[in-house]
Amino acid sequence: MSKEEHKRSEGARTKASTAGKVDQAGKIGGEWKFHKKPDYLDYRIKIWDELMAKQDQLYKDFPHVPIKITLPDGAVKEGISFETSPFSIASAISSQLAKQIIVSRVKYTGKRVATLDEGLLNPEAEKDQAMEDQHFMWDVNRPLEGDCELALIKFGDDIGRETFWHSSAHVLGETLENEYGV
Repeated sequence: MSKEEHKRSEGARTKASTAGKVDQAGKIGGEWKFHKKPDYLDYRIKIWDELMAKQDQLYKDFPHVPIKITLPDGAVKEGISFETSPFSIASAISSQLAKQIIVSRVKYTGKRVATLDEGLLNPEAEKDQAMEDQHFMWDVNRPLEGDCELALIKFGDDIGRETFWHSSAHVLGETLENEYGV
C-alpha cells in the first residue's frame, strides 16, 4: 500500500481495501455514502417534541400542591408536586451532592396523579407487589408527583453505575446515528 493510500482525509483513515466494491473473494469494501443526520432522526425528534409538549401541558394542568419528601435518614423536605425535582432537593442539601447524583429512586406514599407513562414506570417490578409498594427509578430533573420516599443515587452505588452506563450507551448510539447514519 502506498503512502498516498494511508493519508488521512477529513479525520478518517483512507484505505484501498475500503474504497472499492465487494470483490470476488467476498470481502466487504463496497462504496459507502456518508449521510450526516439521516431523515429518520428528524422524524424521531418530531415525535419526541410532540410527547414533551403533551407532558408539559399535563404538568401545567395537574394540581401543584405541597408534598412531603422523606429521605433515607428520615429527614422530611417540603416540595410542590409537579415542580420540585430530586435535583432541587439535592441542591438544597448540598451543591456537591447535586453534582454527584445520577438517578433517584422514588416510592410514592401518597396518592399520585396518572401521567403519560402510567403502566410503564417500573417494568422490573415484582408481579405480586402492589403499585404503592414499588420503588421507581426517577430522572433527577423530572418533577415529583406526590408525597414520597426519595433516595438520591450516586455513581458509587451499583445502580448508579448501571444507570450511567446504560444512559451513556444511548448517547453513543445517538452519536453514531448523527455522525454516520447507522
